[in-house]
Amino acid sequence: MLTIIRNTSIITHPLKSQHWLFLIFLTGASLLPFSMSSSYHDSQRLIMVFALSIISIYNLIKIKKQPKILTIVFCFLFIWGGIITLNSLSIEWSVIELFLFTILAITIMTTNYDDNHLTIRLLALTFALAQALYIIRSFLNYSFIIVSQDKLDVWNVIDGFSNIRFYAQFLSWTLPFILAYAYIDTKEKYRKLLLSIVIASWILVLMSGTRAFILGILFSIIAVAWFTPRLWISYTKGVLFTGLIGLLGYFLLIYLLPALIGLDNSAALDSTTNRDFMNSSGRIVIWQDTLTIIINHPLMGIGPMMTAMEGVLDKVAHPHNFPLQLAAEWGIPFATVIFLSLFCANFQWRNAIKKSPEHRESLALPITAATSSAMSASLVDGIIVMPVSLLYMAVIVGIGFSLWRQWSQSNDWVKIPKTVAYFLIIIPLSLSLITIMQWQKLSNDHSLSNRLEPRFWVDGKIRNNNKTSSNNFFDE
Repeated sequence: MLTIIRNTSIITHPLKSQHWLFLIFLTGASLLPFSMSSSYHDSQRLIMVFALSIISIYNLIKIKKQPKILTIVFCFLFIWGGIITLNSLSIEWSVIELFLFTILAITIMTTNYDDNHLTIRLLALTFALAQALYIIRSFLNYSFIIVSQDKLDVWNVIDGFSNIRFYAQFLSWTLPFILAYAYIDTKEKYRKLLLSIVIASWILVLMSGTRAFILGILFSIIAVAWFTPRLWISYTKGVLFTGLIGLLGYFLLIYLLPALIGLDNSAALDSTTNRDFMNSSGRIVIWQDTLTIIINHPLMGIGPMMTAMEGVLDKVAHPHNFPLQLAAEWGIPFATVIFLSLFCANFQWRNAIKKSPEHRESLALPITAATSSAMSASLVDGIIVMPVSLLYMAVIVGIGFSLWRQWSQSNDWVKIPKTVAYFLIIIPLSLSLITIMQWQKLSNDHSLSNRLEPRFWVDGKIRNNNKTSSNNFFDE
């Protein structure tokens, strides 16, 4: 087994501001929404925007040289996205989406760490801490149900989400990352605790009946074999070991224990093993409708975030498929450039690892496992539009970019003028202000009836301006 990270305490290393920002915001995104005045989902979005804004501003102030080709592509896509936004069904909401993805890109591209070993360990422990909080809450809920002899319903066990499938979405990022780290650093003093958290997470994922997570884990095994073949067997063993124990835990909590105490578990079974897993849950119809949008609007799309517009997609606010969503909202040419860029980035990542596999594979494994898992899950789920998932994406892909930056031998880098960097700060500041105003308005209004909101929020719909006289995106 390859061990790459020294078993030394984080406390012995001075943590930089960026480390503390990630630690605070990732933990806050897990804890604070439960006690905030608005709905859990609304509050998560507020924290996510606030977190990404502060991190991106910090990175812009500390910005270093950037790859020339990436800088050109970023500017090109931002201008192109602006033009698409001006042709949107709702310019106001599309500006929010444009700003959000711009902040994501800035955060990822400008992330730079001096000690990536320490950062990976810190992120793994932070992810584990955040997940432990959900686990404790869920298992306390389970215990209360057992003690009170209530009907066992997993929707009452995994609470805090408008849909329990959302719970497994951010686990597509965190669980593979934690697991990969635990299996490359066998001397980590918290290793047993990390593996215990992974196993408990498996139990809750199986309780939620989420299929996208399983798809993501399976694809992560394939991706690990492609990018980091030296560690493929270790990672696969870790997935099988923790997954099988998690399966045993699921049967214990859902089947055996309820049977021993005479608890009604029919609702729990209907959400998991009795669920019709061959049913697409309406996704095929959604994808067909999205393809129709793409055919009717091939060049410019209907505008960023506009699949959330009332009347565009029936009942849902996004296509549950990121490639289709990108093509429908931003147009086929824009989506093609994005995916070609990602395709090229994959080969750059693999080639950088192959130059020194004995040292780089172990560092690349957590990022590869997490990113591949989440990206494949986004083919059938809304992981790219969920607030906490976007925050994890920025952090994990950002550390991957930091590694690639150090491994790249190219001299074709450009220094971003400070005036440009400071000008870009306007974007996160504006988005933060808008989001705070929206959240405050919603938190002061407790009426949930007929409330139409953007897809990040509870009902996930934007009011169609053609049906109402209101054209103010601060309105409900």
